[in-house]
Formats: sequence, C-alpha cells, structure tokens
Amino acid sequence: MIVFSIQTVAYLLVGLRLEGAALALSIGCFGVVAWSVPSIMIALVGDLVGAQNTVRVFGLITFIFGLGQIAGPYFAGIMAEKTGSFAGAFIMAAMLTVTAVAVSSRLKVPKTG
Repeated sequence: MIVFSIQTVAYLLVGLRLEGAALALSIGCFGVVAWSVPSIMIALVGDLVGAQNTVRVFGLITFIFGLGQIAGPYFAGIMAEKTGSFAGAFIMAAMLTVTAVAVSSRLKVPKTG
C-alpha cells in the first residue's frame, strides 16, 4: 500500500502541472518505488500459491502487466492529443494507484505452516 501511495503522489505532482521542487519530488518518489512492484508481486504470489505454482502464476501476472505496458502509452498518447497535455494521463494513473491502494488494503494475510 505504501508503494502505491508514493506512486500516487508522484503522478499527482506531475498531473497537477506543478513545477520546480514538486517535479523533483515527483521524480524522487517514483524513483524510490518504480521497480519495487515486481518484487512485491513475486513475494505475494509465493505466499498465496506456494513455491510449486509461483513461477506459473508470476508468468501470467507478467503477461497481463505487459498488456498494460503496451496499452498505457497508447491511451496516454490519445489523451494527450485530444487535450494537448499528458496531465490527464498522469491524473488517471494516480486514480489507478489509489485503486491499487484500496485493493491492497483488502488482501488477506496468508496462513503460514
């Protein structure tokens, strides 16, 4: 939840078109958490499905993530062409990370042993 919250701040600082120190703070926030999501996902998948199924499930998650990596820039480009700015795309990204915070808050702690 913390990672997605920090990403939300990073996206909002850009989406609200703040400049100067806010832009530097956005870059710093994103840089701190950008590549932590795959590590968190592999740990979560391992906890939820066990060691035997982790690679298969993580492969599926990576495939779905890849679809987002393809579609995201495409739709952001369409939004930017229609509005003249990428600000809307960053606001939408912030809304999606807020959704990720909400979904993450509902995850159950896996039973151990």
